[in-house]
Amino acid sequence: MAQKPRAVEALTPIESFVKSLDRRLAGNQTCVGCPWFPVGPLSYIFAQSDLTARLSLQIAGVIEAKGYCVEPDARFGIGSYRWQQTLALFKAFDGDSIRPSTAYIDAANLLRLCIPIANADDRIDSVELDVFRCTVEKQVGLSRTDRRRLLILEQLLVQELCPASAYGIAKIIKSISPDERLTTGRLLVEVATAKNFVAKQQHRILERFFEALEVSHETLASLIVQACPRPVNLVTQGDVTIRRYWTLKDWREGHPGDVIDDFTLAGKKWNFTDWKALNARWRALHEQLNAQQKEPTKSQNVGLGEITIATPRRLWGGKPAKTNLSKITVEAITTRTKAGDTPLHRAAKLGRIYEVPKHLLRTELFLVKNFDCHNTPHRTPLHVAAMYGHLDQVPLEFLTTETLSVLDKHGRTPLHEAAASGHADKIPTKVLTPQLLTIPDRLYGNTVLHYLAYRRQLSLLPTESVTAQLLSLENYNGETPEQIVEHLSEYYEWTKASRKESATEQQKTKLFSIGYAWQGEITKGQAGDVLTQRAAE
Repeated sequence: MAQKPRAVEALTPIESFVKSLDRRLAGNQTCVGCPWFPVGPLSYIFAQSDLTARLSLQIAGVIEAKGYCVEPDARFGIGSYRWQQTLALFKAFDGDSIRPSTAYIDAANLLRLCIPIANADDRIDSVELDVFRCTVEKQVGLSRTDRRRLLILEQLLVQELCPASAYGIAKIIKSISPDERLTTGRLLVEVATAKNFVAKQQHRILERFFEALEVSHETLASLIVQACPRPVNLVTQGDVTIRRYWTLKDWREGHPGDVIDDFTLAGKKWNFTDWKALNARWRALHEQLNAQQKEPTKSQNVGLGEITIATPRRLWGGKPAKTNLSKITVEAITTRTKAGDTPLHRAAKLGRIYEVPKHLLRTELFLVKNFDCHNTPHRTPLHVAAMYGHLDQVPLEFLTTETLSVLDKHGRTPLHEAAASGHADKIPTKVLTPQLLTIPDRLYGNTVLHYLAYRRQLSLLPTESVTAQLLSLENYNGETPEQIVEHLSEYYEWTKASRKESATEQQKTKLFSIGYAWQGEITKGQAGDVLTQRAAE
């Protein structure tokens, strides 16, 4: 049997790491006053690089044994930790259990469903999360420690430090009992309609969630109308009153529709021909306004005998038009969206920086930061370009020490983002100076070389850039890039040898339970691949 590589004694043991968290993360306190740290580097203390479910349980168990609550806790429903996930440690209140209660687990699962809906338009407003908070306030069975857990989990989810995976979301929805699914769906709709309208992205997510909850789309439409009443234009002339509603589709897309829902008429017969003529007249007016590119912000009257109907006002400007970056003006390139994004932020995300005219680009434009959900300055266009693998589109004259040393709210430079996101191959080698390579990020203490070592991509750096001094820099866990590479090599050798061994009895039992048949001997690697594939299905 292959011998598992032992944990390297030079690394800080987990006990010392827990005791020194306050000292190491003194500059990284959150608004809830508890230290945060990444779970990824902890795997090397156990001489493993993959964040398996078993390792995640070990990490949570050791932290709890030291008297700390950990959030999120891998032992209660979320599955294994992820590579870039961040954990929060805190002490339980006196008299409270250190473990989360059943009521907390239900509330946390509900929060994980609310966050994707609130963040569908790339911006979370406080009114959206207030819907969830009001629901939690009425929930019984939550201790003070449970409520603090929820506050910490909300911060981690909002700042995308522990995003829920698609598998995790599906697992949460599947765990909801049939009796509670309609109630859960109603709450999700209330979150989506908290701002009095439903964005198109939010409606798509709601449709997927309701489909997974096995609740019909008709019920979803009904809940949206109940939670977000459609605007009505009431016109009265003589004894005729016409109510002009917007349809659900109009309400989502932000433009008037062409259906009159109901009307009242005293002492006069209303036939279908009159209705069609009136509606056709209204359509003609609306098409005329669209042709003239005018917004019907004022009441426009369409007469039909004694009957008059007024077009409703637009509450929004309709579907946003795609920006033609090649024709953007000097004034437009500095405009911001509600999230603080400039056209350069959007171009960096979509990989369209090359479309922006070069004479409009200036260094100060690459220093402008957008905002997170708390209106805190967050990322520059270079951070966004690095995250999505488009840093090679930025002209070299703007990739300077000044622009590449700017820190986002997590204390990362654009080079950190590129290396951590797996896009280090898009970094021009000319910009890799020792000054930029030695900058540690604020959360983890990792340099660019640490992130490259985690992904086994140190070979992407030019030989002259990789010096002994750079390879000996330590992060907050006391690890150097050299040690990370060494531990990964040992682990992969052990993994390769271990996959060739015979499958364990536990693996064979699981294969039998899912109806998988095999002949002769089956190895650990083959059994693991089958079980992973079935779990994904």
